[in-house]
Amino acid sequence: MAGLVRTVEPTLEPVSLQEQKDHARILDSQEDALIASYITAARAQCEATQGQAYVTQTWRKQIDRFPVYRRLNPHRAIYLDRPPLQAVTSVTYIATDGTSTVMPSSDYTVNTDAMPGYITPRYNTSWPSAQLVPNAVTVVYQAGYGGTGASVAATTSAAQVPVQTKLAIKVLAQHYYQNRDMDTPMPQAVASLLTSSDHGCYMVPSPEDYL
Repeated sequence: MAGLVRTVEPTLEPVSLQEQKDHARILDSQEDALIASYITAARAQCEATQGQAYVTQTWRKQIDRFPVYRRLNPHRAIYLDRPPLQAVTSVTYIATDGTSTVMPSSDYTVNTDAMPGYITPRYNTSWPSAQLVPNAVTVVYQAGYGGTGASVAATTSAAQVPVQTKLAIKVLAQHYYQNRDMDTPMPQAVASLLTSSDHGCYMVPSPEDYL
């Protein structure tokens, strides 16, 4: 069993209200709030389709136990959903005596270059022993474009979102605007833009596949 929750939402959208209005050739401001909501909805849908995070946001991933050696996961990695990975805030586990314990950051290695990013135990060491209970291991981390580190600014992050992804958000937001009460499929152009963007689409391995 595993859980994934976004605990801190992005504070900025990759596409600004004015950029969306320019794309849609909207000159007045009567429906600005509505258009902004479509941008947010389109961004969320595009993120879900790509399995990514765009602008700096915080996630909490919980798994039942630390990975052990497997042929498919020889480094005992914990893969972190919604790349790109910016930084890991904490790794907490329920120790065998029942106490909630925070691992020192020096005891694990963070790979922010991989897509998706992951953490592994420090070289020549193993993960600590944890109780065999649901959600025994919790990883809190930041994800989004703009580089690595625990405090990537939203403006920096938004500026680094691939241009194809931004266009996909604009096209989808415009689709929502034009088809407000109609059950119409996502435009094919959106899917094409997302799969052709710099990083494409990602599916993090299921915990059952690599634990």
